[in-house]
Amino acid sequence: MINSGDVALENVIITDSLLDNATPSISIAFVSGDTDNDNQLDPNETWIYSATYLVTQADIDATEVINSATVNAEEVVNESNVTATSLIVLF
Repeated sequence: MINSGDVALENVIITDSLLDNATPSISIAFVSGDTDNDNQLDPNETWIYSATYLVTQADIDATEVINSATVNAEEVVNESNVTATSLIVLF
């Protein structure tokens, strides 16, 4: 994710409903990007996360997987909540 704003963000949480009931359980893992190691998604900083979803027979029968992930965070300056959602379609 990229912070395209002008205020640093903290308490970044990613949720993905596709992963909620996955078997085996899947977690979203931080990979890299906190260049100054301050645990804040600074303006213009890019953080990379990873999760692996195993395609099911139902997904194959449907010929696609539609997914969206949501990011919630707080602005460091005034602790306002911010949210962003991205839609991902795999064919």
